[in-house]
Amino acid sequence: MKKLYAVVVLVLFVAPHQSSAECLLTFNTYGPIYASNVHGRGVRLVEEINEKSKCDLIHFQEAWSADQINIFDQGLKNTYQIYAPNRQFRIGLMNFSLRHWQDAKTYSYRANYDGHLLDDIRKLVHTIKAFAVMDEALAGTFSVNTHLHPTSERVRILQMIDLLNWRVQHRSKPLVLTGDFNIDPNSFEHSFVMKILNLNDSMLVVNGSYPADFCSYCASNSLGWLSENHTFDYVFFSRLAADEVGWTPKDIHLALTGNGQPLSDHYGLKVDFAWGPGISSAVDAEKSKADMLQIFDAAISRIQAFEPAQQLGYVALMGQIRSQIKSGEGPYGQYFSQIFQKY
Repeated sequence: MKKLYAVVVLVLFVAPHQSSAECLLTFNTYGPIYASNVHGRGVRLVEEINEKSKCDLIHFQEAWSADQINIFDQGLKNTYQIYAPNRQFRIGLMNFSLRHWQDAKTYSYRANYDGHLLDDIRKLVHTIKAFAVMDEALAGTFSVNTHLHPTSERVRILQMIDLLNWRVQHRSKPLVLTGDFNIDPNSFEHSFVMKILNLNDSMLVVNGSYPADFCSYCASNSLGWLSENHTFDYVFFSRLAADEVGWTPKDIHLALTGNGQPLSDHYGLKVDFAWGPGISSAVDAEKSKADMLQIFDAAISRIQAFEPAQQLGYVALMGQIRSQIKSGEGPYGQYFSQIFQKY
């Protein structure tokens, strides 16, 4: 995986127990060149955050143009530490944190295109998807901001494998993963990303299910393009065994809705977290392994005839991952064995 950008900030470490509650806000700002009133919406968005919607950590997606990025930078710099890899690369990701972080890095996805007309345009303007990782922006935690491919399930699955590759190499801390995933809660990909990264969906933990009328990309939004309601935006977090501590969600709701004057074609998602122990549950390790092998088989069947998956080595890699899950050996086998033992 090509590393796009890395910055290390040497700051005074703040221990997790010094902060027992924090909030996280994720929001797709809808900043492409074809979007309407990007400047005006950006100004209103900054006002909304400063006046009503401050949060400990904010993740933006689709912050594309220099003008839009400058609005966010100038409007929020007096309150937030800003990590802006979108200044160097057309990835749209921008993070704002009330606390200093220890490290911040951004990684591009190796697979970005599915061969359709819109992807040809994205190639022409060098637009790619990526994920930005901040260490200790949430205390004791890796927080990840991402945006997956808007239309291709096959590309999104490959991008999720890149996330898995990163996680296998960075297991020392709990994980909070947010952003615009362009998937619905009942999709195969929703289950896949939760299982392979050992995550829970904040909405499901807080409410037990998705409300029937819930959407973050809503047909009633005048800036939207779709005629049906969808939920594309998520805050996932590490599943925790009872003997571990980490951030768990206590409340979740839509934010930055614009009160009748939309700030984006998406609505924001805000989660209030509390630091504490996990919740134990009985687990059948062999059944967990069988379920994981089944979901990998389903993912492989979806991408094995996909030319980019073959060219970039994903088909062979996913077969290797499956073999290691089955044997419990190698880096992937050890990673999944640890999950099966705990949960």
